[in-house]
Amino acid sequence: MLIPTHIRLRYWFYPIGNTPAVDLLRHSPLSSRGQTSVLSLGCGDVRNVLFTLWTERTTTDRSYTFKTCDSEPAVLARNIFLLSFLTSYGPYSISPAETLKICWELYYHLVISEKALAALQAHLVALLNSVRTIEDWQKSAYAAHLKFLSKSTLVEVVKFWRLYLNACTQETKGRSILEESRRLFSQRGFDEEGIFLHGGRCAGIHALSTGCSKALSDAFRGYWQTGVVAGNQSDVSALEKGHGGFANPLFRLSSAPLANFAVHYGSDPLLGFHLAGVLDDTTASTSAMAEHLATGAKGQFVKWCESFRQHVELKTVKLYFHCGEAVSLCYALQQKVRRYCSVAKSLHRYSCPWCATLLQLDAHGHLDACGPFDVIDTSNISDHVGFLNLMPATVPLLGTKSNSVLYVETLLRSSNKTTDYLPTILHADIATFCLIAGVAPTIYLTGSTSEDFGSEAVLGHSKRDTGTMGQSRFRVAWQRPWTGDPSAIAQVDITSPTIAIDPGDMARVFFQWYLQIFSEFEDMTNQLYVHFRRVVNPLSRDLGHYTRMTIVSLIGLAQKNICCDWRSFTEALVGHIQRDKTLIVGSNSLQELCTLLHLSGMHTASMLDKTPFAAAQGFASAIACPTVSSIERYPTLPNVVAVAMVIPRGSLRIFDPIDIDRFGTPGLHMALHCSGILENSFFSIHLCFGRLEVDEGQHVGIIKEDEKGWQGHSDLIAICLAPAFQFLIGRGADDVHVALVLNSSAADYHFVPILGPSMRVYDTSITDRQNLHLLRSLPGDAEGPSLDLLTIRTKFTDETESRDLQNQELKVKIVQEGPCAMRITFGSHSKVLAFPFPVDGAHSKTTIARRKSWIEVTVPLSSPTGSHGYNMRPFSMISAGGYLNCWGLGRVNLAKQPILPLSTARRYLSGFLGMTLSEAEHKTRQNPSALTDSTRVLLELKESLAAIMLTFIGQGKVPKDVARRYSAFRLAKDNDSDLLIFANSLRHDRGSGSPVHFEEL
Repeated sequence: MLIPTHIRLRYWFYPIGNTPAVDLLRHSPLSSRGQTSVLSLGCGDVRNVLFTLWTERTTTDRSYTFKTCDSEPAVLARNIFLLSFLTSYGPYSISPAETLKICWELYYHLVISEKALAALQAHLVALLNSVRTIEDWQKSAYAAHLKFLSKSTLVEVVKFWRLYLNACTQETKGRSILEESRRLFSQRGFDEEGIFLHGGRCAGIHALSTGCSKALSDAFRGYWQTGVVAGNQSDVSALEKGHGGFANPLFRLSSAPLANFAVHYGSDPLLGFHLAGVLDDTTASTSAMAEHLATGAKGQFVKWCESFRQHVELKTVKLYFHCGEAVSLCYALQQKVRRYCSVAKSLHRYSCPWCATLLQLDAHGHLDACGPFDVIDTSNISDHVGFLNLMPATVPLLGTKSNSVLYVETLLRSSNKTTDYLPTILHADIATFCLIAGVAPTIYLTGSTSEDFGSEAVLGHSKRDTGTMGQSRFRVAWQRPWTGDPSAIAQVDITSPTIAIDPGDMARVFFQWYLQIFSEFEDMTNQLYVHFRRVVNPLSRDLGHYTRMTIVSLIGLAQKNICCDWRSFTEALVGHIQRDKTLIVGSNSLQELCTLLHLSGMHTASMLDKTPFAAAQGFASAIACPTVSSIERYPTLPNVVAVAMVIPRGSLRIFDPIDIDRFGTPGLHMALHCSGILENSFFSIHLCFGRLEVDEGQHVGIIKEDEKGWQGHSDLIAICLAPAFQFLIGRGADDVHVALVLNSSAADYHFVPILGPSMRVYDTSITDRQNLHLLRSLPGDAEGPSLDLLTIRTKFTDETESRDLQNQELKVKIVQEGPCAMRITFGSHSKVLAFPFPVDGAHSKTTIARRKSWIEVTVPLSSPTGSHGYNMRPFSMISAGGYLNCWGLGRVNLAKQPILPLSTARRYLSGFLGMTLSEAEHKTRQNPSALTDSTRVLLELKESLAAIMLTFIGQGKVPKDVARRYSAFRLAKDNDSDLLIFANSLRHDRGSGSPVHFEEL
C-alpha cells in the first residue's frame, strides 16, 4: 500500500550482484569500538557484507550487526545457505580449502559438478533438520550468528531449501539450464561480437578502455554459454569430465510467477568484484584473460570468506534476515524503536505486495535489532520504489553520530544531465528537501567525493535517444548536515526540531512539491511532449513511483525535523490542492489523500469528522444530488472502511503470458464511481491471490492465501481503504461501483481495444455479496518556492546574562563559528547556535530583545559554491574514539588495495584525473578571476595532487628529454614548506573505482 502496485509477470531474478562490492563502513572511524549496526535494504547477495568484514580489522573490540532485507526469498535462502556452509564444513569431511572451492561453485556457477551437488544436498539436509520450528533454529549452532527478523522469513527460506533439496534428487543435467540461458541470451539480441559496457563498473581506471570492454564482454558471453565464471577453460574442462555437470538449483529456482528460469540476462559474477588489478595485464590472450578474471574474482571471494569465518569464531558478527518489501519493513522498525510512526500501521500491514502475510517482526527480545542504525544501505531499490518513498522510511532510523550515513544508489538514468541528478530525483529545491528531511548529500555540502562518477556519466550517455532506458550508477552518501561541524555537535538537541517555519509558507512549499511530483502523469497540457520524450528517451521517473501516500509520508518526515503549526499547515495544503485546476486527473485522488491524512492523524476533513450518513447528506446537498441511500448489509459503518473486492480468475485472462513482452508491467488502482456523481481513484492498494473469508456479522475477514499465485487457480483479492460515505450516495446500493482499473499510460495501449477507455479490469457494486465487502479493518487485521532562511531564537535565562544583555552599551557580536554554527558574544558571555544545515554567516540578520532577554539570528542557507558552509572546512575532521575521521569522504585500508602498475597508470591516469574536475571548475580554470578563495584552494589542491601523481609515474612537467620519475615531494610557497610526501606506489581503490591513493614510504 505504500508504493504503487504493478503486475510483474516478466520477472527477473537477481541471485548475484551487478555492481562491485562496497565497504559499508567506509565512513565509520577506524577506531570505533562497541557494536556497529548496519541496515541493508535490497541486500541482494552477500558480497557487501563479506567485503566490509574483510576490509575491517578483525578484533574483539568491535562487533558488527547486519540487518538485511530482500523481497526475493530465494536470495535469502542462497545467502543463509552459503554463510552457514562456510562455518560448518567439518561434518562433511571436506577440508576448509575444498569448502571454499565448493562455495564458489555453488554460489556463482549455473552448472555445478557432482561433488558440489552432493555437498549441496548434504548441507540442505542438515539445515532442514535444524529448522522444524523457529525455536529449533534458535537452539542450533547457526543461530549464534544467523538470525531471523520474522517467522514468516524463516517459512519462506525453508520453502526454498526444500525446493533445492527436491531439485538435487532429480539431478537435472547441466545442459538443460544452459539451453535456457543460451536461449535467453539470444532473445536479448546479444551476438558473438557485441560489446557490453556494464562490465566497466568492476574495472576501475580501465572502465573506458576498449580492451577492457572487450575482455569483460567475452567473459560475460562465456558465462552465459558455459555456465561457469568467465567461461574459463579450467572449470569447463572439469565439467566435461563429469559428463557436463548438473543444473544449479540455487540459480534455477526463484519466485518467478510463471516458474520459469528467470535469472536476469545481465547477470555476471565478475560484476561484484574489483578487477582493475587483473586488467592491468594488457598482454593476455582472450582465453588467458578469462582464466585471470575468474582466478582474480575467486581469490577475492576466498579472502572474504576466510575473514567471515574469523569474525564468526571471535563472535563479532551477527546477521538478521527479513523477507519482504523494504519500505514496509522500515516503518515497522520505526514503530518498534521509536514507539511512534507517522504512517498508520494499517498502511504497512503486509510483508510485501502480492502476499497476505502480515508484517510481524520477531527480534527475539533484542531491541537493538530494530535501530537506530549507524549505516543504512539501500542498494538501488529507489529505482524500484521511488526516492521520495524511500527517504521518509529510512531517515528516522538513521543514528545521530557524526559517522552515521545513509547510502542511496541508483542505476537507472533519471535525467539527461549529470548536474540535474539531485533536483530531478527530489522534484524540489535541494536545500529545501534537506531541511525537511534532516539529511543532506555530503557531496552537495562539501563539494567533494571520492566516488568515480565520470566513467558512469560517459557510459550512461551512450544509450541516450535510443528508445531504451540507459543506466548511470550514482552512489550518494547522505548524512545529518550538522554532524560534520564540531562547533555544532555539542549544541544540537537531537531529540527535537530546532527550526520553526510559518505554516502558510510550508503549505506553499509542499503544494509546489505536489505539483512537481505528479505533473508529468496528471497535467494534461504537457502530455504530448512527455509521450514523445518517453518514446525516444525514457527515464526512471517514467516508471510512476508516486501516489498520494508519498505526500503523506513526506509530511510525516517533515514533522520530525521542523517546528510548525501542523493543523494549520494541512488545512492550507488541502485547500491549495482542492482549488488546483492544473492536475485535472489528480482531482480524482483527493478522497484518497484525505483518507491517508486522516489515518495518519495529520488532518481530518469535514466528511470524515461526521457519521457516514451525515457526511453523505452533506456531500449530496453540495452537488445538488437529493438522494442518499442506506445499505441493508451494513446498518452501521466506520468513517473509513477496508474495501475488499474479489476479482474472478476469468477476468485476468487479458494478462496472457504469451503477450508478456507486449504489455510489460502495467500498474493497477481501484476506483469508486457513480455515474455522473463521483469518480474517485485509490492507488494505495494491496493485491494477493487466495480465498477471502468474511464474518458478515462482525464485518471482518481473513485471507487464505494461494501460494501458487499466478500459477494457481484462486481468485484475485484487491483491498483499499476508503471513506464509507461514498457508498451511500445515489438512489440505491447498486449505484456506486468499485472497479479494478489499469493505470493510464502510453505503455498500456495494448489493453485499450480489450477494456475500452475506462480500462476497468473488473467492475461490481455493493449488491454483489460474493465479490465485494466493506470491512472494519484490513483482512487479517515549474520551480517551486524554497526554504532559504533559517531562524533560531535563544532565550537567556541566567540572571547575569539577562542583566548584561539589557545593557545598551554592551554590543552583541555574531560570528560564524563553523559550517552549521553561529556564535553570539556580548561582554563575557558566549553561546553557540547550532543550525541543522550549513549557513552563510556573512549575511546573517540579528534581532535583539534586550528586555525580554532573547536574541534571534536569521541566516541564509549556504550554497555549495559559496564561501561559507562546509567551504569553511572542506575536509572537516571529527574526533571519534581518540582518532580523527575525515567527515564525508570516508577512509581506505591501503593494505587491502592492489598496486596500480606503472604501465596502466601511464596509459589511463591522465585521462582519469581529467574527470575529477567539476563542470564549474573547468570553466573557472579558463577564467581565474572568477575564482573565490575557497574554490581556488580546492582547485589548486586537485591540480597539485594530479601533478604529484603524474610526476610520480614519469608524466610530469619535466624537460622533454628527461622523463624522470619522482617519489619525494614537498608542498612549498616562497620556498617554504611544512609538508613532505614520500610515495612508494599508487593503488586502486576497490570501493570507489578511483586509482588515487598513495602508499607512503
